Amino acid sequence: MLYFKSPVRFVAVVWLSLACVAPALADAPISLQIGGQFPQQTNARNAGGDAQYDLGLNYDFINAPVVPIQASFQFDDANGTNHGGSLNAFGFGLAGRLTTPLYAGMGLSVYHITANLAYPGAPSVTGTGIGTNIFAGDRFLSLPGGVNFSLQATYRQLPALGGINASSIGVGLRVQL
Repeated sequence: MLYFKSPVRFVAVVWLSLACVAPALADAPISLQIGGQFPQQTNARNAGGDAQYDLGLNYDFINAPVVPIQASFQFDDANGTNHGGSLNAFGFGLAGRLTTPLYAGMGLSVYHITANLAYPGAPSVTGTGIGTNIFAGDRFLSLPGGVNFSLQATYRQLPALGGINASSIGVGLRVQL
């Protein structure tokens, strides 16, 4: 018999075990996420503000009913302004996630980043590079037909350009349609 020193560990092990063997839930193929991103670097906050709006759109193209993993095309866009400065990061790529009620996933995208610092005479920085996002969420409402609502946390790691690193931590509402 297994012995756990902490009831929290026991619950975590049981929950993870059930999540790994649970059958995939019926998911709608399109999901939309709306929320906020919070840049971690001072230069990124100076350009785009302490909080930026974030919009994500995914289209699922592989649904394996036996394995609870979903693959999708993803679009990710975050924008913000700060006293005359601006920061925009948008990307297209691929993502994969678990489809159990508490899900986690990762995406790999090509991001285009444009930053304008709010300082007089500061140059505009524009570039393209590979970025990732790691996300986890919890489905809190499921409606008939595969419509689901989730709260999702995301960490976006983006390429640094011209001394501006637009990587951020975010939270949002995810709706599957």
